[in-house]
Amino acid sequence: MEGRRIVIHGGFHKTGTTSAQKFIFDNGPLIWPHAATVLPGRTRARVARHAVRYSVGNAQPDLNRFRRGLAEVLGGLNLGKRAVLISDENLSGRMPGREGQAGYGGAPDLMAAMVRVIRRFMEKDADIHFVFTTRDPEDWLRSTWMHNLRTSRLTLNFENYAEIHSDTADFDLVIQDIRAAVAPYPVHTARIEALADNPEGPAAPLIQLLGIPTEKRMRMGGLTRANIGPDPALAPQLLDLNRSSLANDVLMERKAALLDSLSPKT
Repeated sequence: MEGRRIVIHGGFHKTGTTSAQKFIFDNGPLIWPHAATVLPGRTRARVARHAVRYSVGNAQPDLNRFRRGLAEVLGGLNLGKRAVLISDENLSGRMPGREGQAGYGGAPDLMAAMVRVIRRFMEKDADIHFVFTTRDPEDWLRSTWMHNLRTSRLTLNFENYAEIHSDTADFDLVIQDIRAAVAPYPVHTARIEALADNPEGPAAPLIQLLGIPTEKRMRMGGLTRANIGPDPALAPQLLDLNRSSLANDVLMERKAALLDSLSPKT
């Protein structure tokens, strides 16, 4: 007998993950009878922060804390016979490029740890599926570069940043390692460009795997893009600020003021 369907959307950063999560949240009443949803509001503090720490130092205590946190979160769900969706891009670790993070080297260990926790604490015969949304490599590099310019003290220009992180942008290599780590459980991938015209956007492969009936999918509200990056035209100013001698708190205030000055006013 096939076990409970569990869908894990573990990344990647800047591939429409926040938009997918917002779609899932906004359509929660239609999804709830079929699946419990575990979104970043539940995972960031108790689970994903340990994934980020593990990705930085590959320290076993951080992986152990990741497992314990996940077991606690999953153990608190009221499931009945429902499926489970877990979606948080930080489950794969820290965003590459942020404070020197080289790539997704910790992701295979983290995904394998999720399998062990689910089989031990939730259901031994769970029907586990992994989903990773991906993106055109150059677009992804530009998006993560802009994000890191805004949120950290990144001082690399785009050309140098792209050269350093080109291997990470080759998602096939990362996915290959994840597949080996979680075998025999399937790992699905979806390019967000291929989902651009889909009303469910990057949430579409998640909804499909959860088995939500077509009638309910037709009633779901449309996708709203979330966590949109700053205007690329701001890159030179953000780069200059990051290269300045400003104290960190002052730097963040200046960047916030710059971004706010160009935000649409209502």
